[in-house]
Amino acid sequence: SKMRPTERKNYVVSGSYDGRVKVWQLSTGESVRKVDCGAPVACVRTFPQGDYVAVALLDCTIRVLSLVSGKCVTILRGHKSEPSSVCVFPMGERLASAASDGTVRVWAASGGCVSVHEGHSGSVCSLAHVSGRLISGGSDATVRVWDGSEAVFKGHDDAVTALAALEASFASGSRDGSVRIWDMTGTVLFDSYSYGTFGTVNALAVSSDRSRLVAACDDALRVWDVASLDLLATLTDHADIVSSVAITPSGAAVVSGSRDKSIRVFRVAEAVRTGYIPGAHASTISSLDIVATDLTLITQAAHAHGDGRPNCTFQ
Repeated sequence: SKMRPTERKNYVVSGSYDGRVKVWQLSTGESVRKVDCGAPVACVRTFPQGDYVAVALLDCTIRVLSLVSGKCVTILRGHKSEPSSVCVFPMGERLASAASDGTVRVWAASGGCVSVHEGHSGSVCSLAHVSGRLISGGSDATVRVWDGSEAVFKGHDDAVTALAALEASFASGSRDGSVRIWDMTGTVLFDSYSYGTFGTVNALAVSSDRSRLVAACDDALRVWDVASLDLLATLTDHADIVSSVAITPSGAAVVSGSRDKSIRVFRVAEAVRTGYIPGAHASTISSLDIVATDLTLITQAAHAHGDGRPNCTFQ
């Protein structure tokens, strides 16, 4: 069975420690764009318009790539050590990056640092933009809000490794093996400890309509219904740690990347795997993000360059 029509025009962007960013057509598993960044990729985040992606590289730079041309259009320099995360603001006019130097930097998408935020003791591991406010998670087990209030939310017992924006709230994942949902006053609305601990939560993703939350944990993927907080599915299929995750806009399908170098696609309702790309990268897939745009130009350019479908299976 194929993806339903609403999923067919989705693409997923993957980044890997092999130094490459790739774009895949989600319905077929076809590779339609490949960019060699020259340094290991820590994080990829697409712009809302869908044709650009921000890439955090372990050479201490943030780069903005055109998905259509494959060219780098902006290089942002300023971090003193390796960036861990990047976050594109909802209008695409700015982006933020976090690094092991303990700073969060806000940049104009066209280039240039707008502000630098310091406060975490240790590395900054994760970022999200929630209701007009930038938040960050640190190795110091705190979440900080960078809106002038300098609010600090405490509750996790270890590094806050992942953040994801909900409506007027956000989800956090930690090395302590838990997922939490908080409101913007710092009140915990949900704590996954009632389900046990999962090993490190390496990544979080939320569907466009904010109805589904998915966590990539060391051992499995877990999908929650945000309204009811029911655990909808536990997806286990990778041969190694699940390192990255994305979810289609409707929440119907989850895309995961792993230290086993593969990308897998699951349909949430039946908790079944519908796609498998072995050897998608030559190293751990560190980050994934969905492009919910019909990138016909990319596909045409890819066919002209002879990039194409790897040894993948899609139902």
